[in-house]
Parts: sequence; structure tokens; C-alpha cells
Amino acid sequence: MNAFLATASQFLFQLFLRYKYWLLFPITALEGPLITMASGFLVSTHQLNPWIALPIIIAGDTTGDALYYCIGWFGERTRFSRWVIDKFNFERHKVRVQKEFDKRGGELLLFGKFTHAFGAVFLIGAGYAQMDFWTFLWYSFVGTAVKSSALMYVGYLAGSAYETYANKFESGSLWVAGISVAIIALGLFAQNYFGNKKENTL
Repeated sequence: MNAFLATASQFLFQLFLRYKYWLLFPITALEGPLITMASGFLVSTHQLNPWIALPIIIAGDTTGDALYYCIGWFGERTRFSRWVIDKFNFERHKVRVQKEFDKRGGELLLFGKFTHAFGAVFLIGAGYAQMDFWTFLWYSFVGTAVKSSALMYVGYLAGSAYETYANKFESGSLWVAGISVAIIALGLFAQNYFGNKKENTL
């Protein structure tokens, strides 16, 4: 199983390196943060050009946001969008959602972009509240540009540090693994020891 996963990972990595800029857009539209940090890592190893990769990432992530917006905009008109609306209980709070987005839609979108965990809720909510699409797109673009630049830089720093500290990381990993094994062994020993002692007492 491990050999299969390693082979599959290597194949996907080679595929990405071969069609890197062509694959960046659709992958980023589906999952932006992880691929952005991975791209930053590849920038540090000179596998990607940041001036080409970053605009593609921003375009792909913004497109993904627009798809979320469309789900909310369709609301109860399709089976899938109705299922999503019901899942987030938007219909129950319809008046409040519309009022909040009318009042401070841009702030909510930026908050959703930077927290990420709640991003989809705010993107779908913007569509459900019928927020002006071009206003939505502008705030999505601004938030995505800032966030993607920061994440790519984080990936770049990780890639730059990897080679420098590779030996230290490897040594540290061995220590962590050794300590973890020792703790597990002690825990199993204690469980067996005290368990047997309790049985003998009974």
C-alpha cells in the first residue's frame, strides 16, 4: 500500500511538473491554499516562475469563489443549490443574511477569505443575498491576491529552509519518533502492569 501511494504521488508530482501552469488553474479553483503553498515551495526550487504562477493562482481561486457565489445565487432553483442552502440554514436566516451583506458585504467577504475555515459560508451567503456580482468579484480578487501572495511566500520560505536544515529536520524527526515509541511502550507496560495487578487484587 505504501509503495502504491509513493508511486502514485511521484506520478502526480511528475505530471504536475510537466503541465504545471496548465494544471494550476483548475486545481486552485478546487483547493487554493494548499496548492499555493506547494507552488511557493516549487518556486524556491526554481520549478515555477512566481510571476507566471501567482496570477494563475489568483485567477483560479477567484473563479472558485465565483462558483460558490453561483451556488448561493441559484438558491432554491436547483436541487444541489437547495441542498447547500438547507445545509447552512440560510433560508431560516434569509432576512438577516441579506441585511448583513447589504450593510457590509465587502468586510464579510474579506473576513471569510482570511479565515478560510468559514470562507465557503460567506461566499455562498453573498450569492444568496444577491450581492452585486462585480462588487463581489472585486472583493474576492483583492482578498485572494493578498492571501495567495502570503501563502506562496510561506511556501517559498519553507522550500528555502528545507535544504539548509534538511539534516537537522531528519535528526529531529528520529528523536521525535524515538520518544513517541518510548512513550507508547511505557503506556502499554503500565496498562498491562496495573491491569494485571487489579485483576490479582480482585
